[in-house]
Amino acid sequence: MPTLRPLALLPFVVLAGCTSGTPAGGDTGTTGAMAGIVVFEATPTEDAACGGGATQVRIRARKVGCIPPPPAPCTLPQQIPDIDGDARACPGAGGAGFAVSVDAPGRYYVDLVRTLPDGTQDTLCLEDGSGEVLHDVTTDDLDAGAMRVLALGSGPCPPPP
Repeated sequence: MPTLRPLALLPFVVLAGCTSGTPAGGDTGTTGAMAGIVVFEATPTEDAACGGGATQVRIRARKVGCIPPPPAPCTLPQQIPDIDGDARACPGAGGAGFAVSVDAPGRYYVDLVRTLPDGTQDTLCLEDGSGEVLHDVTTDDLDAGAMRVLALGSGPCPPPP
């Protein structure tokens, strides 16, 4: 019966592929976000969201640095790309939650970008509860599916470090 031997091992191979520690659906149930991403969230007032006559507001994140020690490789482009999150038309965007998700470790600025009637944009940096505007995302944060609630700062984010 040598031809049955490979088939006899099949149940062990199938069972070995079913040993994941993540519950069905991928939700860890502890953070409200999905494993593999970190969610930044803010709920601005109407004045903050649509001030200056803004016609639209969106939330964005920008990776501006690496976390020491940097995971290899850690390179940043000359032009930092926007990671866009929720966007809403003004008026009426205030009081609604805005969220943006990131999926890589690093240091991030998160801000609200308001589009003004003449097409120009202004930004308001988002900070944590202690006034910090540079937000570190670690691999542990990503694995846990962390969610960070941010508050409105007083102006634009500083130039990247």
